[in-house]
Amino acid sequence: ILWRIPRVVNTVLLPRLSGESDRRSAEITAKMNRVVFAVTLLCLVPFALTVEWFIPLLYGVEYQDAAQVILVLLPGVLAISVFKLLVPNLIIRGRAWTYSLSVLSSLIVMIILDMFMIPRYGILGAGIASSIAYTTACLVVLVTVVRMNDLPLRSYFDFFADLGELKRLRAGS
Repeated sequence: ILWRIPRVVNTVLLPRLSGESDRRSAEITAKMNRVVFAVTLLCLVPFALTVEWFIPLLYGVEYQDAAQVILVLLPGVLAISVFKLLVPNLIIRGRAWTYSLSVLSSLIVMIILDMFMIPRYGILGAGIASSIAYTTACLVVLVTVVRMNDLPLRSYFDFFADLGELKRLRAGS
């Protein structure tokens, strides 16, 4: 469900960015990433704190081990939300090959980690491998977008700056 947040924003973001200058496109992408990152993080934290209680309640104690798998997947969920938000910026800037490279590198990481971790740790190993693979895809795209757009890394994650802006707007009205 948490992956739907960036997917919806992504659907709206791509056409919006295509009509903007490179600089404006970068600023919009950074701002939308901050918002979606904050919302996703705010949803993940309570979910992470309660998942070990909810799984047995909803599915029974025989599924209690699934809570650990979900917990190790959550960092990957956060990373993939960033990935999905940054991809439209790559596409409109003619860097679709970076998207392909990030997906391929993620796939290679997942296959290698699955080969070693699943036999040893079972489904938990698969969850860890997936989370690391999602993070790999995110990092490839994030490094490319930050370099390409010439905006500092913090501009993609500093949602406190947006809170300060909201305060200033409220004070002015």
